[in-house]
Amino acid sequence: AALATHLPDARVRGIDAGLHILLELPPGTDESKVVERAAAAGVRVQGLADFTRAHPAPPALVLGYGLPSIRELREAVGVIASAAAASRA
Repeated sequence: AALATHLPDARVRGIDAGLHILLELPPGTDESKVVERAAAAGVRVQGLADFTRAHPAPPALVLGYGLPSIRELREAVGVIASAAAASRA
């Protein structure tokens, strides 16, 4: 719900696959800047580029959701949304 509210143009994939999701970021988002800005704000995420070398991939993040509390996840989504918006500015 927090992703739909804060990143309505993003697409969530793989929610039924386990403890991680793939968050496809809106077009024009700089994936590496989102990763850097989120980390600077205390939220560690991994870019899809870390997993794909042969073919260019759309900007996306791999997000783990098994350990944090619901409150922490909501706060992290806000950080990621801010980082994504700043990377497009």
